[in-house]
Amino acid sequence: MKYSIKVNEVKAKGDQDSSLKGFATVVFGDSFKITNIAILENKEKGELFVSMPRYKSNEKDANGGSVYKDVCNPITAEFREELYTNILEEYNKVVANENKDMAEDKGSIAAPEFSVTVTPFTRENSNIRGLARIYFEDSLSSTM
Repeated sequence: MKYSIKVNEVKAKGDQDSSLKGFATVVFGDSFKITNIAILENKEKGELFVSMPRYKSNEKDANGGSVYKDVCNPITAEFREELYTNILEEYNKVVANENKDMAEDKGSIAAPEFSVTVTPFTRENSNIRGLARIYFEDSLSSTM
């Protein structure tokens, strides 16, 4: 079965204890895509593992906690092992390449000058609390 994997690393901001390390998308041929495959770290073992997309059901477990159900998952143990191994390998490549790029390119690209304005915003039944605009300085004017 032909499939491709794309992985995005998640950088934890503020919460360095986050177990979420990334997300993967798997595309089977040109016909089927699975998104939001989580790459997590078991803090006790220090190992990465894959969690297929899931949703919070209305069911409760014996302790009253929420029950989550998979949206989709591999049917055979062999394919699960293959898929999860390939996802974790792709994640490790992304992390290694990012760290390599950061070491090689450190300081080679100047950050553009910019300013930000935020306008407070409220609307009934909306979670949006503000609108932001980012203004980048015209970098071409100094070279012409």
